Amino acid sequence: MALLKANPGITAANFPAGYRLHIPRGESDPVATAPSVQTGKAIEVGLMLPLSGNIQRYVEFYEGMLMGLFRLKKKGVSVTLRVYDVSNTSDAEDVVHSGELNDCHLIIGGTSNDQISVIGRYADRRGINYVVPFSSGKIAGKASANLFQINPPQEYIYPYVARAFMQRFADRSVVFVTGRDEPDACASYIMAEMDKAGRTYSKLAADTGQGELVKMLRSDSRIVIMPCVTSESFLNRLLTLADSNGKPERITFFGYPEWQSFGKDKLARMRKYGSTFYSSFFFDPALPESERFLTQYYAWYNHKVSGGFPKYSVLGYDITNYFIGALASYGRSLKNNLPLLPSTGLQTDFRFRELTADNGCINLNLFFVSLRTDGSTERTSVTR
Repeated sequence: MALLKANPGITAANFPAGYRLHIPRGESDPVATAPSVQTGKAIEVGLMLPLSGNIQRYVEFYEGMLMGLFRLKKKGVSVTLRVYDVSNTSDAEDVVHSGELNDCHLIIGGTSNDQISVIGRYADRRGINYVVPFSSGKIAGKASANLFQINPPQEYIYPYVARAFMQRFADRSVVFVTGRDEPDACASYIMAEMDKAGRTYSKLAADTGQGELVKMLRSDSRIVIMPCVTSESFLNRLLTLADSNGKPERITFFGYPEWQSFGKDKLARMRKYGSTFYSSFFFDPALPESERFLTQYYAWYNHKVSGGFPKYSVLGYDITNYFIGALASYGRSLKNNLPLLPSTGLQTDFRFRELTADNGCINLNLFFVSLRTDGSTERTSVTR
């Protein structure tokens, strides 16, 4: 709230291009500043988002960023934030050609492949760290050696999912249940890896193999069921079958990031079986730090964080704390200091990998999220 008072009339929906944000001085001890970010000088950050369209997710991302900046200021980190309303590729070209970002230490934004390409080439020429918050396309290595992609292409994390799946459920019989369409790509990948490892599993069709599945549910075997379809209706069908025939203490389900967007009733049904899903993003509102974030967010903006995943407000907060905090500690050389940086966020951890030398970095963080029968939720990082 103090940040908003210090900038009268400025909101996430009303922020003039290039406006210099005033962040009130905090009372905590200052954070050490790296040589490439001159002592006493503010860290220069450019933010490029389509804010004038008032698209809720981008507004909330910016709101989360402001909360992150305020937290960093209380630690003694000074930031000059330049905000640009970039709705299309032409807007992005105008900003980079203006030269206003030439001295930036960090650029965040770009919502289309064309925008990312324009910003990435510019960041590469200038040696500026560039964060792509939203796109899950295969963009690393195509735009900038200094690019950091937060949301990875899903196929890049399948090897980690498969390895952790086989380790987690080594003592269970594995059952893949297919629908009428081709199995989901992740389920197919896990089956292929199990074949390579000589691990046995059952593959049953929901329609023609239901009798065999019921037989397994009624047995004394400990089994893990992975639906090969990501939809809520397909999962509901399998849960109903398990409720009627299964023994919850011997059955568990494994599935997809989409599961966290299902309603509370469905989550409660999954919790009965101690179900687990994989995801690059998961926000647990019950954690103390999460509760503080939600309370402060509502106090500042007078509205709740939107549902769905990832939560864009938390994404903005995490990215701000990680990257600007890193610049305050290590200067421009983020890529060379990645192993030294604190990696844990409220919604995602930051575990960057270079796919090939001199290319950008992709965040290959992966969580296994377990819905425990006692009502608790466990988020475990399985990417090391």
